[in-house]
Amino acid sequence: WFVDAWMVAKHASNFGWYLSWASQIKNMVKNLLRQANRASNFDTSILEMNTHVQKHSAYTQVHSRAEVVTVKPETKELLNAEL
Repeated sequence: WFVDAWMVAKHASNFGWYLSWASQIKNMVKNLLRQANRASNFDTSILEMNTHVQKHSAYTQVHSRAEVVTVKPETKELLNAEL
């Protein structure tokens, strides 16, 4: 009887250890996946931001016009005097 009780306790202990080990492995995998998702989201946001900047730059280059402004000599004198 004592041997049977000892075997049951031993198996229960081993099973408990197995559950604990499986839970730790599951948490490790979950954390690794979470870190990988964060990294991929970060990389994606950098790419999206870079694309947005490139599009804005291209739009500005296409749509901006260098306007030639002629300034009268009297106005130049006034501007220089104020500076």
